Formats: sequence, structure tokens, C-alpha cells
Amino acid sequence: MVDPSIDVVSIANPIFIGMLFFFLIYGGTIVQTVYYLLNYSDDRLSLKFLVAGLSLLDTVKAFVDGKMFWFYLIQNHGNKIGVSAVTPWVGVQNILSVRSVPFWFSA
Repeated sequence: MVDPSIDVVSIANPIFIGMLFFFLIYGGTIVQTVYYLLNYSDDRLSLKFLVAGLSLLDTVKAFVDGKMFWFYLIQNHGNKIGVSAVTPWVGVQNILSVRSVPFWFSA
């Protein structure tokens, strides 16, 4: 059972601020990717695939974060039980964050 004294605003504010900063940084990532692909066409194909793969992972993470943002802050606005629910998107985000980081740093 959910405690009725839970302050939903104190839970939602960090989520909103974190998503806002992530989407701002994500925009910079897209600009850097497009700049790289347009100006460094002579680079090796493996390096281009690395840049494209990282950009794709960042895009998938942005999509998952957007789904979580929608679920917690819009779909369940004012619903204290909905805020305490764990969606499948949380698991996908954890897999993207925890499983992909060691892969990229081990190369």
C-alpha cells in the first residue's frame, strides 16, 4: 500500500530536471554526429560505424527516457500509486546504461 503522505512533486522534480538536461545534451550529440558525418567523410568505415552505433544507442536511450517521462509525469499525473509503479521501460533503461558502458570502455 502506498503512503498517502508521499509528496509526488518531490519525486517528479528530479525526474523532470534530469530529463530536461538529458534532452538538451542529446540535441548536442545529434549536431556533433551530423557534423562528423558531413566533414570527416575520409575516415575509416569502422570509425564511422562506431560513431553511428553510439548515436543509435543515444537515440534509443532518448526514446526510452521519453517513454518514462510520459508515464511518470503525464500519464500518471496526480496518481500516487502510478508514480510508485515500475514500468518495463525502467528495465530497458537499466540494460542500456549498465550493459552498454562496459562494452564501449573495453574496446
